[in-house]
Amino acid sequence: MKINFKEIAIFIYLIALIVPSFKGASGLYGFFALILGWIGIADFNVFIAFPWFANILFFIVLIFYKMKWKYKLTLTILAIIFGLFTFGIQKIPADESVGYYTVSVGLGFLFWMFSFLLLLISIIRDKLISPNNQNALHL
Repeated sequence: MKINFKEIAIFIYLIALIVPSFKGASGLYGFFALILGWIGIADFNVFIAFPWFANILFFIVLIFYKMKWKYKLTLTILAIIFGLFTFGIQKIPADESVGYYTVSVGLGFLFWMFSFLLLLISIIRDKLISPNNQNALHL
């Protein structure tokens, strides 16, 4: 059985959507963070906008997986870097009032970043075992 890291990355990403993204904010699952992340763009908040863009880069790499490996590698590394901006999120709105939750990254964040790393491993592995690569590791 061939290990397909790309498919595992997608599966881990889906898990990230259904577990809490942050500690300190009960009920903020990855799905809600994905849907509401665009607000960071409107608010000019890089700590919310960049992680949201990381998702877009992840999807671009998955959709156009046949693109040149240098582009896939670059976009995936950018997604990882953008995702790390999540550490800058300290507070999120509690509700429509003035209240905020003080938060830190949760289990969903760990699954989310792990999916990006698995995609990176998939890209590197595909390049290393590619029949077109003269220096390939033919497994």
